Amino acid sequence: MADGQSLEGVGVIPNERILPSPADILQARDPVLARAAELGGVRMTPEEAGRILPFKWPKERMPEID
Repeated sequence: MADGQSLEGVGVIPNERILPSPADILQARDPVLARAAELGGVRMTPEEAGRILPFKWPKERMPEID
């Protein structure tokens, strides 16, 4: 941080609280990613965002963790 303090153990409070609803998850929408993209200047619907990072990865596409 600019003032030399750390966020470790303290955390931050988000300016906006956005959580996907059960209906969003069921319909593969990601309003959180869509809002983050919007803040970065990219127009994206929750449906488009839901196709980028699926809520459940197909087994053959699961990343390997060592």
